[in-house]
Amino acid sequence: MKKFRKKIFRYATIQAIIVSISVVYLFVVKITSSWRHENTDIISKSWTGEEPVIVAFWHNRLLLMPFFWKSKSPFHMLISKHSDGNIISNIINFFGISSIRGSSSSGGSIALRKLLEVIKSSSSVGITPDGPRGPLFKANKGSITLSQLSGVKIIPVSASVSRKKIINTWDKLLFPLPFSKGICIWGEPIIIPRNLNENEKLTYIQKLEDSLNNLIVKTEKHLNGSEIK
Repeated sequence: MKKFRKKIFRYATIQAIIVSISVVYLFVVKITSSWRHENTDIISKSWTGEEPVIVAFWHNRLLLMPFFWKSKSPFHMLISKHSDGNIISNIINFFGISSIRGSSSSGGSIALRKLLEVIKSSSSVGITPDGPRGPLFKANKGSITLSQLSGVKIIPVSASVSRKKIINTWDKLLFPLPFSKGICIWGEPIIIPRNLNENEKLTYIQKLEDSLNNLIVKTEKHLNGSEIK
């Protein structure tokens, strides 16, 4: 069944149908849900285009991403070259978010150069540190390397909604439902020194991973009515 689904997803017509349905659905979620953002002062200069940053969030929050970039400033997202990446890329384009195709496992060096070009043009970029194939909630070195080479900081972020389904995919994809209450929390910036040895790089990878996992806990506590500290 899994192989059949992958084969079907390769057809352009099937992809177009999925994209159309998904875009309409996400618009319904957007207009029927209320959203709250925490710590927006951290990202405000990027929303106005004054300061490009690397926005990092876990892969299973991809469907929420169009809701937490509250800006018309250019934003580019690193998306895998797989067939499901085609679908995601076309969906986010409807929400004004451009995509750069590639990953750490396929087209990585080309994608890295494109990301650096985008940042140089003062545009922010988004990366899922556990993408495109996991392990779930385990950060890879991609965003750290990009920050080193570009000189811009990493801003961790997480979001959640009160009404959702968790899809049985490798990343436990969070599928938002209409009439939700949503929360988006921006984490403290992570500044990566240009010169790092391998042990130091591992330390920053762990720091990013811990930050993103802590933000997930905070978003769920907020939705459950607990105080965020």
